[in-house]
Amino acid sequence: MRRADFLFWDVTLLWFWLCYSAQGDQIKILDSPVDQTVGKGHTVSFTCAVGFTGDEAEEQDLRVRWKHEGEALDQRTDRYTLADNGQKLILRDVDYRDEGQYTCVASIRGQAEREKSSARLRVRDRPEPPQEVEISSCGPKRVELIWRDGWDGGEPIKEYLIQYNTSDNAFYWNSADEEVEYLDMSSKTAFISLSPWGWYSFRVLAKNSLGYSDPSKPTKKECNTPPERPTSNPVNVRTKTDKEGKLIITWDPMPRMQHKCILIYKSEYSEMLFSQ
Repeated sequence: MRRADFLFWDVTLLWFWLCYSAQGDQIKILDSPVDQTVGKGHTVSFTCAVGFTGDEAEEQDLRVRWKHEGEALDQRTDRYTLADNGQKLILRDVDYRDEGQYTCVASIRGQAEREKSSARLRVRDRPEPPQEVEISSCGPKRVELIWRDGWDGGEPIKEYLIQYNTSDNAFYWNSADEEVEYLDMSSKTAFISLSPWGWYSFRVLAKNSLGYSDPSKPTKKECNTPPERPTSNPVNVRTKTDKEGKLIITWDPMPRMQHKCILIYKSEYSEMLFSQ
């Protein structure tokens, strides 16, 4: 190749480099968005202040666009609002779907992307209720439950609360703190002790650093346990003798979960003789 050819290419490359450098200096991000952590349902904003050193005609073609996880934001929804010529992004009523990286992209209309800057949004809340709570096995004295987690609220789940109700009162949920024999946090499995002659349904709550979730949906199936002999006697047994030759015995009814079967009361007495 002749020397003139080399000179031509050197001048051409220098010209392209100067043009690129000049264009690159026209746009600069002066104030980058910063990482934020907010609660679910809150409003959050990102600011991306852009400086421009070109002529006024090009400045009017300056564009600032926003992306979420690399995808352009859908501005047809009213949950996203742009202000200050696109240099401020406002998100309303955020939830876990809004988590991720937000990137502002500054460019001249019709040209390639020039400057960009990113920040990350983290959303925190109480966990969502556990899902698909099921009775895996139902035995005479205990039940095995399984479930899977909902969204953890952006914080690790620390514990679970298992509740049950019975056919005695389907609207009252008891906490099974004392009845939990075993609970595996990783496999989402628990074994619960049961009393005889009961019809049980179950639900589960998850807890992170912000509190408990709402209860899960109750199990679709019930766990029925067979009857057994009572292990305790009625209490507050007393007599009433307001008529001669007649003895009335009273006591407090036993709760159904204590007498453990179809209950028939039997009373016994002994005669006491008094000598004069």
